[in-house]
Amino acid sequence: MSETKKQKASQDLFDKLAQKKKLLSEYQSKLSQTKTDWEKHNALQHKTELEKPKSATNKPTSIAPKTIPVKKLTTNSQASTLPSEKYKNKLAKLSGCHIDEYSYIINTISAKKPSNFLIFGVGKDSSIWMEINKEGKTIFIEDNPEWFNWAKETYPGIVVYLVDYGTKSKDWLNLLTEYSQAKECLSMVLPEEIVQTKWDLIFIDAPAGYSEELPGRMKSIYIAAKLAFETGSTDVFVHDCHRQVENIYSSYFFHQENLVTEIRRLRHYKITGTANLLHQESQQNTNQTQHQSENIQVEIDSVKLLKPVSNLLHGCYLDRPKTGEIFQLNTIKLVGWVVGKKSPAVAVEIISNGQVIKKVPINKQRPGVARAYPQVTRAKTSGFSTEIQLISLPKESELTLQAILKDQSRVPLGSLKLNYKSYKSVGVIYIATGEKFIGEACQSVASLKAKMPNIPVTIFTSEDIKNSNFDEVIVIEKPDYNHVDKIKYMYASPYDYTLFIDTDTYISADFSEIFTLLDKFDMGVAHAPNNIRGFVNGVPESFQQLNTGVILYKKSPQVEKFFAKWLELYKPPNADQPTFREVLYSSKLRIVTLAPEYNCRFPFFGVVSGTVKILHGRHKNLPLVAKKINSGKGLRVINPEEFKHHLDRSIVDKNSPLNSHNIELEREALSLIIEPEYNTLKEAIANNNLEGLFDSKLWCKKGHLNADQAIFISNLCKIVQPKYVLETGFATGRSAATVLSSCTPKTFISLDKNLNYMAPFGREMAAILMGEFKHYQIIEGDSNKLLNSGFYQKNYPLGLDWFTIDGDHSYKGCFHDLQSSLPFLNPLGIVIVDDYKSKAPNGVSFPSVNKAVRDFCGCYREVQKLEWHKYGKGLAILSKSSQLLNRIANLLNLKQPQQNI
Repeated sequence: MSETKKQKASQDLFDKLAQKKKLLSEYQSKLSQTKTDWEKHNALQHKTELEKPKSATNKPTSIAPKTIPVKKLTTNSQASTLPSEKYKNKLAKLSGCHIDEYSYIINTISAKKPSNFLIFGVGKDSSIWMEINKEGKTIFIEDNPEWFNWAKETYPGIVVYLVDYGTKSKDWLNLLTEYSQAKECLSMVLPEEIVQTKWDLIFIDAPAGYSEELPGRMKSIYIAAKLAFETGSTDVFVHDCHRQVENIYSSYFFHQENLVTEIRRLRHYKITGTANLLHQESQQNTNQTQHQSENIQVEIDSVKLLKPVSNLLHGCYLDRPKTGEIFQLNTIKLVGWVVGKKSPAVAVEIISNGQVIKKVPINKQRPGVARAYPQVTRAKTSGFSTEIQLISLPKESELTLQAILKDQSRVPLGSLKLNYKSYKSVGVIYIATGEKFIGEACQSVASLKAKMPNIPVTIFTSEDIKNSNFDEVIVIEKPDYNHVDKIKYMYASPYDYTLFIDTDTYISADFSEIFTLLDKFDMGVAHAPNNIRGFVNGVPESFQQLNTGVILYKKSPQVEKFFAKWLELYKPPNADQPTFREVLYSSKLRIVTLAPEYNCRFPFFGVVSGTVKILHGRHKNLPLVAKKINSGKGLRVINPEEFKHHLDRSIVDKNSPLNSHNIELEREALSLIIEPEYNTLKEAIANNNLEGLFDSKLWCKKGHLNADQAIFISNLCKIVQPKYVLETGFATGRSAATVLSSCTPKTFISLDKNLNYMAPFGREMAAILMGEFKHYQIIEGDSNKLLNSGFYQKNYPLGLDWFTIDGDHSYKGCFHDLQSSLPFLNPLGIVIVDDYKSKAPNGVSFPSVNKAVRDFCGCYREVQKLEWHKYGKGLAILSKSSQLLNRIANLLNLKQPQQNI
C-alpha cells in the first residue's frame, strides 16, 4: 500500500468516529423537549447529586421516566418498563443510576439469566446484580482500593478484581489518536478468568470520569468492546453517555448500528457477530513505502508536545513521527493538527538552530478533529503535513514547532529530537582561481550558508582566504587559471556525494534533496540553454548539451575515470561543455537530468515551475533577481530582458543578504529615527515607574531583573524606540516584558537554551508573552550555534536596533554574542550587556563578562560604551553612535560615553 493510501486509511479511522458522532448528534437533536429539559436539570445537578462519591446518601430522583427507542427492542426487553416489586424499594435508595436505567438493565438480565455478567465498578447496587444473576457468573472490576476493600467486606462471596487503568480523562483524544494509528495504548493485563469467559452481559459504570484528572472510561469501554466482539453475542450497557468520553468512545468502539436504545444517560448496545472488532486495521510503517536510502539512517529520540496554551489553542497533536522510530530515509514526515481558539491557526513553523527551515500551511482535512471540536469552524481543515530534508540538519538535531495564528501570534507546540547517521559524506565545492572568481565564490557561499548553514563547503582556490563560510580551504599550488583547474580538482572533492557549483551562482532555497539522486545515479547535470548542431566527434545532435556550472556526482571508479577522460580531451582556452558532452556520451554512467530550478540560467530564455533554488548567471543584484523569478510558483517563462536593467525596488527581498551596497544604505536610512523632543522625553522618563507592568500578568513573580533595572531599560526604550530587537537569555521573561511594554517592536526574538532554568515559570511566561504580542517569539537554542550571518540575514534583514545580552556568561559566549551582532547593528542601534561589573548586595560578579566587554571594545574601536550601576546591579550600553550615547547619558544622568583610543 502506498504512503498516501496508508495516510488516508489512518484518516478514515477518524472519519468513522466523526460520522458516528454526527449520527449520534443528529439523533439526540430529535429528543423531546421533556428530555432536553431533564438533561439541563441533570447538568446543573451533575456534581451535587449524580456525580458525588458513591458513599454519599442515596436519594431517588423524582424526574419522570422516559425511554427513547432507537430501533425495535426484543420481545423480552419490552416485557416491562418498571422493576418488579422485589427490587423497587432497593432501587429507590440508590443514586448511581436513575430508577428507569436500573429497571431497564434488570429486565434485560432477567430475560437472559443465568448469564455471565461483567460489571465495571462496585457500589451499593452490587448486591442487586449478584442476587438477580445468582445462578450465573457475576464478576466485578474495580480500580479504587477503598471501594474494593469495602465490597469484599460488605458482600461475602463477591468476585471482584482490583486493576489500575493508568490513564487520565483529559488524555482521551490523544489516546484515541494513538489507537487509530495501531498503537497499543488502551490495552491492559486482565485476570485470566475475565479474558477466557464468554460474556452475555457487560455493564460499564466505572472508573470515575467526572474530572480531567480521574482515570476516565477510555480503557473500560475499549476492553468491554474487545470482550463483546470476541464473544459474538453480548448486551453492553454504558452509563453516563451524556459525558464526552463515554459518548465518543462508546459510539466509536460499539458502532452506531449496534445501538439498541438510549434511556436518560444509559445506552444499550447489542453486539452480534465478530466483524470489524475495533475499526483497527493492520498498519505497516508508512515509511516503508518510501524510497529507502542507502546513505542515511535516522532515529527519532523523542517527541514532546507542550500543553496547549489555554487562551490561544483548543488543542494540537503530532501524529508522526513517533518516539523510537528508526528508518532509512532522506526525509522525515511531520503530520499533525492544530486548532486555534480566538484566532485560527494558519501555519506551522519548523525551527532548527534558531532558523525557520520550513513554514507549512494548516489546511489538511481532519474530519475527526472537527467532530471533537464541533464549535470550531476551521477544525475540519486543521491538519498539516510536510517533509524535512535530513541532509540540511545537524546529525543531532532538535526541531521546534510553533503555530502561527491568523493574528500573527506564535504559539509553541513542542519539539522532536532526532539523530541520523550518514554512511556517505555530503558537501558542496567551489573551484575559484583569480581575484574575480574568488570574490564571486565568497558571495555565492554567503547565500548558500544563509539557506543551508549545516552543509559542509570546500573551496579549491589560488590563494589562502579567510572566510568562515568555507569549512575547508585548499590552495592549488600551481593553478592554470582556466577550466583545467575545475576539471582537475573536481574529483579531489573530500566528499562521497558532491555538488560542484560555479562561482557566478546564488542560492535562493535549500536544495538538500538533490543529494538523494546519488542513491540511484552516478551524476546529475541540467540542460544547457544552447545545443550543438550536427554530428560532432560521433555525438548526434539529439544528445543534448549539458551545463557544467552545477554538477552532482559521487565517488566511484567509473566517475573517476570519467573526469580523467574529460581532462585528457579538454584543450584550453576552449569551452569545457563540448568535451564534457562527448565523454558523457561514451560513458556507462547513470546520468540524471537536473530540473532547471536547480540550475536556472536566467541570462537565457527558459521555463521553470515552483521555487528556483540555484540561480546561475551574473548580475549586480542577484537577490533581486531571485525575488523576481520566485515571485510566482506556477509554470512561467524566464525572460532575460527583465534583468538587463535595474529591477523595481518594490521587489526587494527582505530576507536577502546584507552585503549589497544599496540594501546597506537603505538599512542605514531606516535607522534614522525621528527623535521626540528632549523635554517631552525627560518628562516621560521622570514619570515612568512601570507600576502597570509590575502589577500585571506579564511580570513574573520570580526573576533576576529587578525593578530598578526594568525602569532603566524602559527609559532606554523610550529614547531608542527600537523596532528590531534581539535578546539572549529569557529566564522568566522580565527583560522581554519590559521592552515589549515600553515600545512596539516589529521583530523581537528571545534566544534561550534552557527554558526550564526557572521551571515552571520560564515556559509559562513564554506562552503568555507570545500570546500577548504577535511580533514576539522565543527560540530555544544555544546562541553560540544560532547567531551567525544566516540567522541575522533571515530574521533581521533591516538590521538590529536593540540587542540584550544576558545568556551565556562565559567569556567565549559573551564575546561571540557581541561580535556576531556588530555587522548587523544599525547606526543608531544599541547593545545592552547585563551583569556588567555587577557585585553585592544585589548583583553577582561575572569577571568573564567584564573581560569580554572590555576586549570587545578594545578590538572594535568604532564601539563606545556607557555604564549603569545601582546597588550592585550593572549594565553596559554599547553603540557605534556617540551622538546617541551622549543623548542617553544626558537624559538618564549617566557619565558621558567612554571613548576608544
